[in-house]
Amino acid sequence: MLSETLLASTQSLTDAQGPVSCARGCGSCCREVIALSPPEALLLSEVHGRLEWARRAEAEERYARNADALETAGLGQASLIDRAGDAFALGLPCPYLEDEVCGIHPERPLVCREHLALSPSAWCSGFSDKSIRVLELPFSVGQALADVAGRLMGYRELVPSVRLPQWLEANLHWAEREWEAGPLLDQLAGCCLASAG
Repeated sequence: MLSETLLASTQSLTDAQGPVSCARGCGSCCREVIALSPPEALLLSEVHGRLEWARRAEAEERYARNADALETAGLGQASLIDRAGDAFALGLPCPYLEDEVCGIHPERPLVCREHLALSPSAWCSGFSDKSIRVLELPFSVGQALADVAGRLMGYRELVPSVRLPQWLEANLHWAEREWEAGPLLDQLAGCCLASAG
């Protein structure tokens, strides 16, 4: 995967920028608004469908609890991308967070792969208490994927993962679409190279 290749080079990046403070058991960023491109939203639904029954049922219960909490807080219809601080203040965990560890780590979204904190991990528990410093990557595979998908689908909105079930219900028709892989990979590489400038 392109993002894994990029992140494999983080040693040289961290030598220049400082050590990554993220560690197993710190789930602070798993309570942020996780913004997915539409292809990643569809992929996450496939990952969800492959979970064993009990884990899938627990994730669905968490999705429902999170939706209720957003509604109660007056964020039911709000743009969570624009109201990320308000959503983070609710402390809603990703439905796949299990004992402060990602339950789908090998198949986690790109934004989760690319978000690596350099500042002290204790700072991550507050959305705006401190200026959280993250590893500056030469380009974002997640953003490139969102750009390519936006052009192809004519749909440029990011999907807050907490609202995945509702988004899927309204947009499942995208799962039936197919595009030729070669040109898509060329476009994705082109977007990455352009942003690396």
